[in-house]
Amino acid sequence: MDFSFVGALAFVLVLAGLIFFHELGHFLAARLMGIGVRTFSIGFGKALVSWQGKSTRYQISMIPLGGYVDLVGMRKDEEIAAPFTKDDAYSSRGPAARLFTVVAGPLFNIVLAWFIYWGLMMGGGSLLLPEVGKVMPDSPAARAGILPGDTIVSINGAGVTYWEDVLFNVQSGEGGPLDVQINRQGRSLVFSLTPDAAKYTDDKGVEKSVFLMGVVASGNYMQRGFFEAGVEGFKAAWSKTVLMADLVRKMFTGGISFKDNVGGPVMVAQAVHNQAASAGLDGVLKLAALLSVNLGLLNLLPIPALDGGHVMFNLIELVFRRPVPEKIQANVSYYGFLFLIGLMILATALDVFRIVT
Repeated sequence: MDFSFVGALAFVLVLAGLIFFHELGHFLAARLMGIGVRTFSIGFGKALVSWQGKSTRYQISMIPLGGYVDLVGMRKDEEIAAPFTKDDAYSSRGPAARLFTVVAGPLFNIVLAWFIYWGLMMGGGSLLLPEVGKVMPDSPAARAGILPGDTIVSINGAGVTYWEDVLFNVQSGEGGPLDVQINRQGRSLVFSLTPDAAKYTDDKGVEKSVFLMGVVASGNYMQRGFFEAGVEGFKAAWSKTVLMADLVRKMFTGGISFKDNVGGPVMVAQAVHNQAASAGLDGVLKLAALLSVNLGLLNLLPIPALDGGHVMFNLIELVFRRPVPEKIQANVSYYGFLFLIGLMILATALDVFRIVT
């Protein structure tokens, strides 16, 4: 089978899965709070496939770059048609119920990452344990005192569940000093080191930097029973959430380059395609878990038109005991939507620029 077809199929399935779980969170929370849902859509634009439930229309739409749940009565002055009544309106609920409905979408993305890691750890697959099998001579790890057989627990406070966390956390440090916590036969030790920088040329002829501690994995794979895999999967999802939140913070505070770290649909499609071609199902699932965490966190940013904007408005109402006027909400959301469109165009332009150059 052609890898380009496999990669394209993997991208569509991953994107659809992430969007479905996100919108499912909103949908289930709304139903639990007694809020009516007119439409549950995967994608935007014209519906390609649709079917009518008892009160909700379910559909798969033409443009797969998102999705939505159309809640009844988002505005107080909205006309509500049968079979719904004013009692089903989002605006008729208190701020706590509305907040729960909004947060449920991003929360379900974190839950999806947990389920993916849970399944991977039960199956073993390519999840290497964070055990040091070899320490390279005269490397930063050797000079610091790390030994074969040590298990890496955390790097700069970021938890390590399996070997890929080691690689990810070292590169995230961008060559700065690292505090590496290890477990050595039941003893917890912390070593400080600065990784070596090395240059390499990728498959497109672009020279890039990579940072090395000088350690090699033991080659032992992670495989857990059902409940143990659930606990370890939760730890993995949580550590990725903390790490991605720190990366987003650094991006907005100037700690890391916005230009080099922001990507749009093209970059995501390329990453999923590469994983499908080189790492198979395990690689695609691990990337899907990371993208799911990323999607959940980005949706919580306090930008109107994102879930985080609705969170902000509801928190203000909870604190000050009065809602933000709907006219202000509408105006702020409009400009927030324009900002998101501009950000999407910029991210796509950066993707194209990277491919061309």
